[in-house]
Amino acid sequence: MPSYARTDAAYGSWNPFFMWWMLESLSRPGHAAWFAANRSDPGYTAWRSQADEIAKDNLDLRLKLSDLDERLKAEPVPSPSAQVVPAGVRPEQARVSNPFGTAQTVNAGQATASSAGSFLSFLMILIFCLGFGLIGVLLVRAALRNSARKRDNKMGALSTLRNLAKARVTTADAKPRDPFRLGQVITLDGSMFLLAGAATKVVAPEGVSVGPSAVTVTAVGRLDRDLWRLHLGSEAFLQIQLDAGKPVEARYFSRFDEVTPSSGEEWAFWLDDAEGMIGFPTFETKDGKAYQRVWQAGEARVEPRTITESRTDEAGTRRVKSSAMLYAADTGRSTPSPTREYLLVAAVEDGEDASVLIHAGIDIDPSFLSLI
Repeated sequence: MPSYARTDAAYGSWNPFFMWWMLESLSRPGHAAWFAANRSDPGYTAWRSQADEIAKDNLDLRLKLSDLDERLKAEPVPSPSAQVVPAGVRPEQARVSNPFGTAQTVNAGQATASSAGSFLSFLMILIFCLGFGLIGVLLVRAALRNSARKRDNKMGALSTLRNLAKARVTTADAKPRDPFRLGQVITLDGSMFLLAGAATKVVAPEGVSVGPSAVTVTAVGRLDRDLWRLHLGSEAFLQIQLDAGKPVEARYFSRFDEVTPSSGEEWAFWLDDAEGMIGFPTFETKDGKAYQRVWQAGEARVEPRTITESRTDEAGTRRVKSSAMLYAADTGRSTPSPTREYLLVAAVEDGEDASVLIHAGIDIDPSFLSLI
């Protein structure tokens, strides 16, 4: 599953998702002034050009940009200090991060003051810890001397019991914990769905808007040791690939269509060994858009992949079996917009229910995910 590649060079040092968030929260103190201070910045110019293009098909965005223009007319000529990010915003949120995950410096004076403050804080903590450490050593030594005076023949049996208890605790702790859980909160940046626009069939989760938005995991599905699905309600899920316990690839899917065949002939339309739609080299939606098979190249139909998901929700854990194929098509957009859209077409058996589900998906940069 290919990772979503970020290309922020067109925006200079400003993070484009930060500018979308600034527009969404334009009424906050200092946000309009920040836009005024950076209206000539190449990063702002590039972002505004893309925003105006998207706004042609988005009335809500046109209204927000119009509000921004009106506020800019009322803003005085800013001082140089106004170009620093507004109060309450961390510099690393505003700047494009380098490949090692550290943000560019916003203000050298702030960095110097931060370093001096950090040194003083470290020195005070060190002195505090040394003092308590010395007291702790004295208390431990006194306790050991007192314990030695009271030791008798029963200590052998007590020691054995303690060792057994420790062995049981160690065995319990050694059992690996699942990396995801029911009720877990995920923060998604809604800007990616705005950037996708009408170029994809993907629908954002309920409650997600421009900027960081929190959604709750309603079911956790495990496909194999490192491949997971976090269900966000009944209509969408986030598929995450782990490596050494860390997300390295992520793809978001939302429900596009559902078909419930009522006869053997209708099921054969999807799953027939020779002519079933699931597995054909091309899958075409009702609007005429064609998607090419991803999982296996070739001009002939191939067997769908069998996927078994161990899914846990409030009702318990069950197995959900799918016969699936993944397709994809270019969106015609350039980064940071999604450049590729996916269709996951699957015949799904969930208990006594069976249907054909079609999900539309886009890649998500794992670094944009916040898992709490």
